[in-house]
Amino acid sequence: MTKTGSARWNLVYDNLRERILTLDLTPGTRLTESLLAKEFDLSPTPVRDALGRLCQDGLVEVASGRGYTVAPLSVADIADICDLRFVIESGAIRLACERATPEGLERLRELSALTGDSEASPLELIARNQDFHVAIAALTGRRRIIEALERVMADSTRIFHLGLSTFSSHGMRPTHDELIDAIASNDVDRAVELCRQEAFGTSERVLSQLLRSPGAGVNPFQVASAI
Repeated sequence: MTKTGSARWNLVYDNLRERILTLDLTPGTRLTESLLAKEFDLSPTPVRDALGRLCQDGLVEVASGRGYTVAPLSVADIADICDLRFVIESGAIRLACERATPEGLERLRELSALTGDSEASPLELIARNQDFHVAIAALTGRRRIIEALERVMADSTRIFHLGLSTFSSHGMRPTHDELIDAIASNDVDRAVELCRQEAFGTSERVLSQLLRSPGAGVNPFQVASAI
């Protein structure tokens, strides 16, 4: 693939992925190569490549007949993502307790303050929350850990967006500040427990909400089978 071809493929992939994760393209939305090629003013080839990659990511499915659909977010998907987030972030926190610098902790406090801004929109709080957690990984000084947490936090975006109505008025700052204090004092057990609460608390609220309204983006059969 030429450099230009790769850039076109990535343009479509990044755009569609962002729209799916933020629920601009909701589960079940039909996607066709021809319409997308027209939208992006491209040939069908880079669109097809992007859709193929989104299928590998589990965000898009091949529809019966022709075309594609945005994949549902199943109960199993939510559980998998939250389990993976906890595994990665709890490990990062253990290292962060050993390696955190005063400068790194100060950066965390700045980011935590942003997650408690009552004037911020829920969408802004989601982005700020993700920045805060990636900054925890940055305390480890390990690029691959940072990239792994960036990826799982991005994969969590649909869960956060489904749970917008469950956010408290003060945002996430109280828990974040407590987590920073635990890291700063090398209280690993407390820090990991707070990580657990954050990783699974949102998913539990979202699942409770969706089980009451199973049409809101989660496969109803998979929800029913989990009850």
